[in-house]
Amino acid sequence: KYAVSGRKKNVAELIATYERERGRSCRKYKCRYIQLNGNLGDIPVRIFLIKYGRNSAWNVLLTTDTTMSFVKAFEVYQIRWNIEVMNKETKQYLGLGGYQG
Repeated sequence: KYAVSGRKKNVAELIATYERERGRSCRKYKCRYIQLNGNLGDIPVRIFLIKYGRNSAWNVLLTTDTTMSFVKAFEVYQIRWNIEVMNKETKQYLGLGGYQG
């Protein structure tokens, strides 16, 4: 659960509470998102709830940089995701997962 405005809520509750009043559209990535500031435990975070199209599920993007815009957070996440995929494929196909240097 995330603490937003002093109340702890799960993702479904955040969407139900804030979708109409804080929902925004991003033309660049063709999605709808909700931007919230809150806390995860004692750590201040910026929460982005993202939905592509009308029938897709909501996704959560979380950052500890509470000044970051949605587009910047999305671009950083895309770069990081490519790195994670490359690491997984390297371990899987080249057998480097067990190497301990």
